Amino acid sequence: MGPSLLHPLDDSDLLRESSGGTGGVPQEVLADQELCALLMPALRADITIIETYQYTEELPLSHR
Repeated sequence: MGPSLLHPLDDSDLLRESSGGTGGVPQEVLADQELCALLMPALRADITIIETYQYTEELPLSHR
């Protein structure tokens, strides 16, 4: 079974999982609800792109 995806989690679970032992969200940030609200869109967007990106091989751009 593959790793669980984080981006579908609700905000509180996403923050909790992101603050795990990997040096994620510091406890000082987690303690500030207003700061967390500001952080969530960027954090969710970053995690979503990391978890969903799929490389598609294409020809290189031509240069003139």
